Amino acid sequence: MSMESYELGDQNNDLFLKMNVGTAGIAVSEVYCLNGNTPLFISESDKTSGNIKEIKFGKANEFKNKKLHFSSTINLSYLDPANWDQAAKTLDIRIEIKGGKDGLKKFNLSSNDLKIIKKSRILFNKEIHLL
Repeated sequence: MSMESYELGDQNNDLFLKMNVGTAGIAVSEVYCLNGNTPLFISESDKTSGNIKEIKFGKANEFKNKKLHFSSTINLSYLDPANWDQAAKTLDIRIEIKGGKDGLKKFNLSSNDLKIIKKSRILFNKEIHLL
């Protein structure tokens, strides 16, 4: 899992996020705020795409020095097994956060974010530290 950061700044602006999952499989996604060991549910994907539509998730001063944890489970089992490797290679996950000092910042999929549980199931995890 990779750790990246987003600068909130000193203003108490509204914060927004979204997550898009491009896959031939079926994806289910969630985002939580981590504050110590206590996860706070922020949002989950719609039932058809794995995408989390843009949402306002709070004010900057509420999230300073906390982490957003994005996760997605991608199920490829309904595809022909001959296509699993190609489906994994073409997986595309993009996260956007805006409202802080960094403005609109885009976070892309990196190989450290993925864990293949079995050839038909992939886990995506990314943490973004809010500074």
